[in-house]
Amino acid sequence: VGIYYSIVLSSTVPASQVGVGYLFRNGAAPTMYAANTFGCRVGCHLTATNQTMYWPELVGCQFDTASDTGLLIDTGIGGNIYGGSIQNLWCGTMGAYGVHIVKGSGVIDGLTFTGGRILANGNAGFLIEGCSNICISGMLISGNGATTVSPGIAVNAAMSGLTVTGCRIGSSSQYGPT
Repeated sequence: VGIYYSIVLSSTVPASQVGVGYLFRNGAAPTMYAANTFGCRVGCHLTATNQTMYWPELVGCQFDTASDTGLLIDTGIGGNIYGGSIQNLWCGTMGAYGVHIVKGSGVIDGLTFTGGRILANGNAGFLIEGCSNICISGMLISGNGATTVSPGIAVNAAMSGLTVTGCRIGSSSQYGPT
């Protein structure tokens, strides 16, 4: 599935948002370039229930002003997601998380995030739960936490192979500390 130069806009106020801008499930691994959302409940959701998704690729995407999460990646029930290249991602002013990665009863292995900004989210910039081999490099992760300062990157379940290099996690670009 390829999506290029597109935008999904919500016409509802943030408290009423119910939709997902882009939803890819099972084996439908997307290639997205400059695919943007504004004002959706979840900007983009990659999930693989009882299937395997290989190498989703997102380049220059912006998932902005969601009431929940910018980019949600999860295995659903018994699914697997292998590989994945996310470059120059923007997730900002989300109600919950910029990026939320959840390994349910399947496997998430080998996601790479390179460049981009995860700014001013309601909770953590990244919330990672039970995955392996996640690489985050060259990103600006700042101003997360609506009422209290939240982590730039939070790991809430056992995982192996987290690599973080060259990121700015703290006050920057008009946003407070993370």
